[in-house]
Amino acid sequence: MTNAVVALNVEDLDASGTVGVKVTGASSATIIGLANYSGNPQEAISDSLAFYDVYVCGADADPSVKFYAGNGDTAISAWSSTTDIWVEQASSFSAFGGYVYATIDFTLLEGTPIALVDAPVAATLAAPVLLSPAVGSEDVVLSPTFAWSAVAGADAYYLQLADNAAFVLPMVKLEGDLGQWPATAYVYAADLDYLSVYYWRVKAVSGSVGGGDLVESAWVSGVFTTVDEPAAEVWMSDDGLTFDTRAELEAYLADRAAAEQPADIIIEPPDVIVPLPAETPITPAWIYAIIGVGALLVIAVIVLIVRTRRVA
Repeated sequence: MTNAVVALNVEDLDASGTVGVKVTGASSATIIGLANYSGNPQEAISDSLAFYDVYVCGADADPSVKFYAGNGDTAISAWSSTTDIWVEQASSFSAFGGYVYATIDFTLLEGTPIALVDAPVAATLAAPVLLSPAVGSEDVVLSPTFAWSAVAGADAYYLQLADNAAFVLPMVKLEGDLGQWPATAYVYAADLDYLSVYYWRVKAVSGSVGGGDLVESAWVSGVFTTVDEPAAEVWMSDDGLTFDTRAELEAYLADRAAAEQPADIIIEPPDVIVPLPAETPITPAWIYAIIGVGALLVIAVIVLIVRTRRVA
């Protein structure tokens, strides 16, 4: 301890010129003691600037404590005798007064060491650059691919797509630990509406919410308009009729061609009449008998004639 100032039954004690500390608003305090240390009186703490001892006894209100050292990046930590660790206090910096100050619970100011430390510089990430669709693009396809530049130090990216500039109820919302998108492009698989305005934005992130080390860049936003709905196709035949589809036109042409084709000429061969031979009448048996008898008579006559000639 190098400098110390003690006062009895006061609410304010200004030791800014000696100790570098000023206490105000310690209502009903019976003792206020201020001192500074040449070294750390407790456990090691990184990036330390200065160490103090602030002692307020009997106060019934939380005093404001000002430390005339540090800058806008300086933080105030108080040693906790309960947990034996340095606990950072909510503090502010007055550029006009040149001091760091905090309102500290008076019940903690009974011989509590105070440390001023350089607050770690908050990690930052650059914002990505939107590549496609370009900001203000028109005639964008209904299933666009969103692309942006990679950011050094980024682990992933958050993406939102909405039909309003306030991003209320976005159609795509990749956020949180589960929503971290590892690539620099995202394909919207569904179809957007024809001739509609859409808004999208991307930010770079590193770390995680669950790990308590999430670092985010600023959002970078874009807007685009989708293509107009194409006119309905009309298919026309050579005779001026229109059809909604090519299939309907082809069916009509096929039916018309079939109707215009002449009927098939069927040549039937003439009937060939083959005359059948006349039926031969069946000769009765008695006729054959008469013929036989007649033959016998002729033979007998011939025999008689022959014999008669021989006798003569």
